[in-house]
Amino acid sequence: MTAINMISAENLWNCVGTPDCPVLIDARTDGDFAADPRLIPSVIRRFPAISESWLISRG
Repeated sequence: MTAINMISAENLWNCVGTPDCPVLIDARTDGDFAADPRLIPSVIRRFPAISESWLISRG
């Protein structure tokens, strides 16, 4: 059984650029990004060192 928060690569690719696309986060380091700066359309770039600050309270 697939977890509710999982999506196959093919289904994700088909969703990119549509309103149904999940939020995509690029958390590569600056070095990795410099080596390959290509981005997936609609991706949000965030820095992995501060990932704790990405959390949203659901209280």
